[in-house]
Amino acid sequence: MSADGSGNIQVTARAVDSSINPINVDTAVNVYFEWTGDLFSTISSYVTINSGQSCGNTTVGGAYIGENVSTFDFDGPPYPISSGTQNYSNGISNLDNTCIQGC
Repeated sequence: MSADGSGNIQVTARAVDSSINPINVDTAVNVYFEWTGDLFSTISSYVTINSGQSCGNTTVGGAYIGENVSTFDFDGPPYPISSGTQNYSNGISNLDNTCIQGC
């Protein structure tokens, strides 16, 4: 939602099924994102959900200290697109920190 006192942001990604139930992934999956702040700094990076886990998070720098998010969006498809019997696709992003609580 906002940059901490060091200009870092934390982003969390979850793997869920169509009923929003957490699922483990067949392989490590990178979910690419772009965070743009209300003071116009932009961070493009990715979160990795490691094999066998349903959740991953990363902390990245580059935002202005105390800056709030202006836009947050996916920055391309996840990698890989599929593995085993699973197909990976981008879903809904939110900024209310509920994902972090579930990891």
